[in-house]
Amino acid sequence: MDQLVYVGEEGEVTSGPRQRLIDSAIAMMRERGVHATGLADLLKRSGTARNSIYQHFPEGKAELIAAAEREASDLANGFLDALRARGDAEYLLTRFIAWWVNQLETHDFDTGCPHAAAALAGPGEEQIRAAAHDAFVGMRTRLAESFRDSGWRTMSTAWRHSPSAPSKVHCCRRRLPARCSPYARSSVS
Repeated sequence: MDQLVYVGEEGEVTSGPRQRLIDSAIAMMRERGVHATGLADLLKRSGTARNSIYQHFPEGKAELIAAAEREASDLANGFLDALRARGDAEYLLTRFIAWWVNQLETHDFDTGCPHAAAALAGPGEEQIRAAAHDAFVGMRTRLAESFRDSGWRTMSTAWRHSPSAPSKVHCCRRRLPARCSPYARSSVS
């Protein structure tokens, strides 16, 4: 079967409407969470027609968000597989944490994890939460296999073997409170 190619307004090659909806849903889940990701905003961001949602996701927003979560999971698991192929558990853990710290800092702590957003979708969103569950199982399995292959039995062993990972997390945690301080309630002493 031939691959369809879409050309944007500037003459650039773009993906089809289904993929643009999925990509936009992943980005918006990271920025806003599931419930604040509205269909009108998804359509605008993806540059697709309203009919595209009904054509590609006949069950509506829940089906689209679940598909986006599955794709985000495939990307995360592919990333973990690539890291695992290049090194041991210390390499995987250090690079994975460094990637997340970079994501947070690059986006000024305004974007989060699409898997966490999907897991927090709430009651009545079983399709989305099931996709999040599968994502976490896949990542946990890959991490556990890497730890096992490196002879690590617990997460505390992982921290001891990867001294740079805790320092990266600590550095990120130091910056986060300053970023969140405008939203924090003042405390009364």
